[in-house]
Amino acid sequence: MTFTRGEQITLSISNGQTPEVFLPLGGLQESETEWNHRPIALSALSTGGWQAAAEGSGSRSVRIQGRGLFDAGAGEARLLSVLSAGQFARIRIIFGAQQMEALFHVTQYIRRARRRQLVEARLTLESSGPVLWSPV
Repeated sequence: MTFTRGEQITLSISNGQTPEVFLPLGGLQESETEWNHRPIALSALSTGGWQAAAEGSGSRSVRIQGRGLFDAGAGEARLLSVLSAGQFARIRIIFGAQQMEALFHVTQYIRRARRRQLVEARLTLESSGPVLWSPV
């Protein structure tokens, strides 16, 4: 089953085993991606009391939230397992010709309705660790 259409992004979740296999989750039709970079603040006499930041330092993160259609299969079962255990999961997100892969914490998953094998859902993910980008 393919979920990609228009500006939609697609998601898959690692099975958490070796060898790693990504299970399809579905597609977010309405989404918001938030990129954060909070630099480490420094101040010293040399800055005259003004806050300065150490270049290249800081805390970077990605937060993705959206609503879409998910496959009510093995991918959703893995997502629910990770969520209920409070674990992180490696998730692959495809934006057009680019893909992002990282460990994510599932902070919210709301199922709205089920139509056959598809589930209307809302999802919020927050990254933990490096975010890797590559072409699809």
